[in-house]
Amino acid sequence: GVQVKMYQPYISPSNRDWDKFLAGCFLRSVDQSVFITTGTMQGNQCREAQEAGVITIVGIEEINRIAAEYNLEGFKTESVNEA
Repeated sequence: GVQVKMYQPYISPSNRDWDKFLAGCFLRSVDQSVFITTGTMQGNQCREAQEAGVITIVGIEEINRIAAEYNLEGFKTESVNEA
């Protein structure tokens, strides 16, 4: 399962959205889940992701680093919406 959230760099997903993502992965018996956000994550979200084995890609810089590693075009910051 994959979920992508586009936020400003200083905004994190709400706990409700995060809980819905985790619950959805659990209910669907997803073997591997990836959570990608242009923003940030709260401390409890980072801890829960690690405990649940969720791969997280956090921040535009990390997204662009991975894109460059695979010779993909970088993420354009002007396309990020306010949450």
